[in-house]
Amino acid sequence: MSDYSPKLLLDVHTWEGLTDALRERGFNVVHANHVGYREAEDEDLLALSTADSRAILTYNHQDFVPLARRWFAEGKDHGEVILSIQLTRGALLHQTEKLLRFWIGVGQGTTLGDIWTAVSAPCGLESKAWLLRLEGSWLL
Repeated sequence: MSDYSPKLLLDVHTWEGLTDALRERGFNVVHANHVGYREAEDEDLLALSTADSRAILTYNHQDFVPLARRWFAEGKDHGEVILSIQLTRGALLHQTEKLLRFWIGVGQGTTLGDIWTAVSAPCGLESKAWLLRLEGSWLL
């Protein structure tokens, strides 16, 4: 693994065991439930992830897509939002690790938006939000 490692915040409803599983693989990961944000509003989680330069992994498409769009419209920068479908624990670990390793491979300073632009057409969410799919591709 290179010296660069993207930082990740797991949303409150994300499998808590993913935190330790990814840490054991050398990734910088925190879970919202472990840093005092168990009852936090989504906007607070997005602000926390942004302030700490972390991407946030969430299943909550319903709230995070409009939130990311609103922040973009208001000119507020935010960290990457990784939207995941509900996967089995093993699949979630595999897909998240795959994405993080790919991100490391393209280097520090590269955003998920840069990665997306390089591998596919823009998703239309004027902002930084991606979906991990079981098949291994990232789509919104």
